[in-house]
Amino acid sequence: MVPKQPYPSLPEIRAAIQQRRSIRFEYARTGWTVEPHELAQAARCSLVIHAWVIDGPVKGEWMIFRYADMRHLRLLPELFPARKRPPVLFDWRGPTTQPRRVRPMPAIHSAAP
Repeated sequence: MVPKQPYPSLPEIRAAIQQRRSIRFEYARTGWTVEPHELAQAARCSLVIHAWVIDGPVKGEWMIFRYADMRHLRLLPELFPARKRPPVLFDWRGPTTQPRRVRPMPAIHSAAP
């Protein structure tokens, strides 16, 4: 049995979000490069990262990654611009070995003109 690698450093993830620095990590034995935009706590889960995918099995999409499943995190020197994040409807049904695609939240009401 291969021992699990330690979790990535939360201060590193927070710094990447604050400084708008891209990160590279392994998730489900696959390499991902993302722009981390938010660190959040899911309702029935631990911490999740809301990120724009630059490189990985999918590209150019918003994804949610479970913090506890991220390994070998590296901060990259590349800076990224602010992006308008879609309102997120977390469809989290517990731990999974795959990241989740972000589904846009349906509009509940519209702003008054």
